[in-house]
Amino acid sequence: MGSPYCRGQAKIEHNTTKQVFTISPNDSVWQHVSSTPREMGSENHYEFTVEHDALGTLTWSVWEYPEGVYNEQETDSGPHKVIENLDVGINP
Repeated sequence: MGSPYCRGQAKIEHNTTKQVFTISPNDSVWQHVSSTPREMGSENHYEFTVEHDALGTLTWSVWEYPEGVYNEQETDSGPHKVIENLDVGINP
């Protein structure tokens, strides 16, 4: 199994105030959410969540399939707009 990484900074625009907030992954702790058996081994889902005072809950997800290979990512910023995203992926 690979390990997820997170680099850079995200810029998120609040949906009503239009204020832009910078999110850094300094304290990000990835959680292994699920593992699903597939043809070439397991597909692993990891995520980390940031609780922000103005933006609420922000979640970054990354999937690994096959093991050690980046498959896809998703950012859940709720109603807010992601202007610049974090660089997330899988270390083999």
